[in-house]
Amino acid sequence: MQDLRKHLEDAIHINQTRMPLYAEASEGATLKFSKKLIRLEKWALMGADLFDKQGDKLQSAGIPYIKAEFVDMSHTPAFSLLYPTFVDYTIPPVPVVLKTFKKQIKSSIKARNPQEIVDACEDYLHKLNTQRHVYCMLRHLIESIRRIAYMIPIHQQDCDVLDIAFPSNYSYLLLKLHTRLLTPSKSLDEDVAPIQLKGLPFLYQDFPHIPKVPHR
Repeated sequence: MQDLRKHLEDAIHINQTRMPLYAEASEGATLKFSKKLIRLEKWALMGADLFDKQGDKLQSAGIPYIKAEFVDMSHTPAFSLLYPTFVDYTIPPVPVVLKTFKKQIKSSIKARNPQEIVDACEDYLHKLNTQRHVYCMLRHLIESIRRIAYMIPIHQQDCDVLDIAFPSNYSYLLLKLHTRLLTPSKSLDEDVAPIQLKGLPFLYQDFPHIPKVPHR
């Protein structure tokens, strides 16, 4: 239990461990970005207990709430100083725009329509995946939004079977918090891109992939 707290603490540990390795390889260029990422994760950690309290209640009843939403950080790719050979890291990033996407997500959260959120994320990820060596944090965040939204009706159905109230407000709050991080994530990715274009897979290998459907 306490799955969100564990997820964030594991992420902080990984990034703290890799920070000096990246800094040495980049002659210090990555250092301020590593510190910024860790600050964001520590900020998120402050609210983890709010969600874990609800998750622990449902997990005690056999429903993996605030557990199935996340991928264990043990699935984070191994550290390397090189991109995989199939990645052409020299291609300059094509700038992305968030305005319409954010408007869609906010509207769907307000309407409590998780399928619309999933669909919007799928469309945006399709665009991002044409340039996988960049926009890595933004991609990870949108994958997370997609998974959280995908799980809402599944948890609702499981709670209905057990005649348990599903705390959907917390799922939608989690989605709102993720949405607030979209613009800062995009900015961080764009600041980091010049480092990535030199061949250092900073951020590219520092998040686990989050498929839409959890592994059973």
